[in-house]
Amino acid sequence: MQNYQRKKLKICGMTTVEDINQAVHLGVDAIGLIFYSKSPRYITIDSARELLKTLPPFMSVVGVFVDADNALVEDAIESLPLTHCQFHGGETEEHCAQFNFPYIKAVRVKSQQDIIEASVKYPSAKALLLDTYVRGVKGGTGLAFDWSIIPDNVPQSLILAGGIDCSNIREAMTTSCYAVDVCSGVEESPGTKSKEKMQQLVKQMWSNA
Repeated sequence: MQNYQRKKLKICGMTTVEDINQAVHLGVDAIGLIFYSKSPRYITIDSARELLKTLPPFMSVVGVFVDADNALVEDAIESLPLTHCQFHGGETEEHCAQFNFPYIKAVRVKSQQDIIEASVKYPSAKALLLDTYVRGVKGGTGLAFDWSIIPDNVPQSLILAGGIDCSNIREAMTTSCYAVDVCSGVEESPGTKSKEKMQQLVKQMWSNA
């Protein structure tokens, strides 16, 4: 897979209209909404509906789920302008594909083999999101893994996540991943983004793209 010059940027864990508006202003490609009650960035579908009322065209919206009931996923797909679902738990390929909706499968990475095996296991995924493995934690660890192990020959697009912030975004840009996913790296506190950190990350990411 080629090393993309203009990588896409998703900012995840959005909980306020102000943060979403800032992402739109900065030209961020996608936002993520987390429908997992154990996450400090959890929001309900009703809250998400309010947040997205003024969302302009051409902004992708990703719903993030962790071993969720089918009813929750179906409700989100039907009620919200989602473009993708993102599954962060132990969901099978059959489970992810049953909704007939584009999906991203998160992979908790310990080794290159984890990525290769996930590529085979989830052939219907639009992309694999590579996150850092931490025992007992489903995601959002704020920790990076060894990016040098990322393979460049899997058929799915790859999204790099885990510990990305202003200090390493330029290094993240050198990987073969199609996009990067940032959450805690642009926050003041869980669920509350920093306008300054978001601005700085975007500036460093795309200034020489």
